[in-house]
This record gives sequence, structure tokens and C-alpha cells, in this order.
Amino acid sequence: AVENAEQRTKKLMELQFNQEKQKVIDETIAKMEAEYVQQERIKLQTLKQEMEEKHQLQIQEINEMHQSHVDEWKTKNKLTEEKFHRAFNDRVRLESDYRLLQTDYKRFMDYTNFFHSDYLLKLHHVGQQLTSKNICDTKFEQILDRILNELNQSSTLSSNYSKNVPLKVSKCSLKTRDN
Repeated sequence: AVENAEQRTKKLMELQFNQEKQKVIDETIAKMEAEYVQQERIKLQTLKQEMEEKHQLQIQEINEMHQSHVDEWKTKNKLTEEKFHRAFNDRVRLESDYRLLQTDYKRFMDYTNFFHSDYLLKLHHVGQQLTSKNICDTKFEQILDRILNELNQSSTLSSNYSKNVPLKVSKCSLKTRDN
């Protein structure tokens, strides 16, 4: 009976020892799991922060690159607009100058009674012929008046100017004046 009691006590003590041992093991495992979970949570938070920082840096780089592209395109657009405005203003100015030139030419035609460049060419030709000959001032004026009258009376000015019509000019001596 004593031995039986001793064996029971021994088994009871072994059982208590095993229970305490299991309890310590369970507590240690629970503590280790809690620490592991805490470490994993910290690692995840650290990783999340690093990824967010990288993401923010990438976003910032993309925004800077995008802004540089936008600025570049704005500059190109501004230069193109300036070029367009310069070309447009030049065109408007040229059209205005052309209209003024047309108006001046029309006014010239109206005032000269159809004496235009052909008339001026004929007059130049006559002047060259008259200066190459020695004629007096009165004869020069008479010849010039006669030619102008002929040109005023003729309605067409086309082919007569290209012909070399000899002028009938009587030669007279040139008088020199003493000034």
C-alpha cells in the first residue's frame, strides 16, 4: 500500500511535471508566436513604408517628367503661335501694301489719262533722240508738243512705241548763255 501510494504520488508528480512542462512549452510557443506576429507586423509596416516612399518618389519623378514635357510643349506652342502671328502680320501688311500699290497705280492711270509706262518709254526714247541731235530749245519744245499731241489723239499705244520712227528735226545751232 505504501508502494502503491508512492507510485501514485510519483505518477501524480510526473503528471504535474508534464503538465507544468507542457504549460511552459505552450506559454513559450504562445510568446514566440506573439513575438513572431509582432515582428512580421513590424516588417510589413516597414516594407509598406518603403514601398510607399518608393511609390511617392516614382510619382514625383513621373510628375516632374510630365511637367517638363508639358513645359516643352508649351514653349513649342508659344514659339509656333509667335511665328504664326508674325507670318499673319506680314501677310496682312503685304496685302495692305499691295492694295495701296493697286490704288496708287489706279490713281496714276486715272491722272495720266492712259499715259503709263509705255508712254514714259516713248518719252525717254524721244528725249534720247533729241539730245543726240543739236537742236535749239524752241524746236525741242515744238517736237515734244507734237509727239504728246499725237499720243493723246491715238487710242492705242501698243506697237507704235517699239518702232523706231525717225523724227524730222531741223538742225539749228545751240546758243551758249553766259551766266
